[in-house]
Amino acid sequence: MKTKHFLAMLLIALSFSSFAQEAKKHTPPTVDELASKKTKKMAKHLQLTDEQTETVHQLNLKMAEKKLAQKDEARALREEYQNELKTILSDEQIAKMESSKRHMKDKMHKRRAKRKEKMEEEL
Repeated sequence: MKTKHFLAMLLIALSFSSFAQEAKKHTPPTVDELASKKTKKMAKHLQLTDEQTETVHQLNLKMAEKKLAQKDEARALREEYQNELKTILSDEQIAKMESSKRHMKDKMHKRRAKRKEKMEEEL
């Protein structure tokens, strides 16, 4: 009997771990996908002509590329800051800082999950 319970628990644990790994395979949208999605929304909402839609798409593409470049630049600045900070702080302070970051990240994920849950309930 204990063996059956153990096998059942093992199967459940394995299924949860495989599900968690599948959820992490999200890839961010490309610049073109972002621009196309925004253009479609604008075309529908503003009733754009074909010519306007094409022009707006080009503008959205240009802006998406700029935003991506800014995002990459901000990421590089954050990494530079973190590296310099690590030369100043002690190992204990670094561990405390990273622990705080993980805690905040967990809180953010919980809030997002609640918001997503609420949105799904409203539908």
